[in-house]
Amino acid sequence: GETRTCHGVGVPSLVCFLNKVDAVDDPELLEVVELELRELLNFYKFPGDEIPIVRGSALSALQGTNEELGKKAILKLMDAVDEYISNPFTCS
Repeated sequence: GETRTCHGVGVPSLVCFLNKVDAVDDPELLEVVELELRELLNFYKFPGDEIPIVRGSALSALQGTNEELGKKAILKLMDAVDEYISNPFTCS
């Protein structure tokens, strides 16, 4: 839904956060999910092979329980936004 909506309203670029990775024990399953996400992005005419996909856990970030999947993942997401989104939206 969100990917189709982004494309439909003309969002020029985006980054993805693959959330709740702390709930998945199988790293191969995460790889499959990421590959399917990239295919979905390509289907909706986004450069799926180029878009940064950051894995993490928003809940871990909020609770401070798993620094690698929480705080560090959110910081990595913000770095990806800064690097990949060339002209962020501004309100005037």
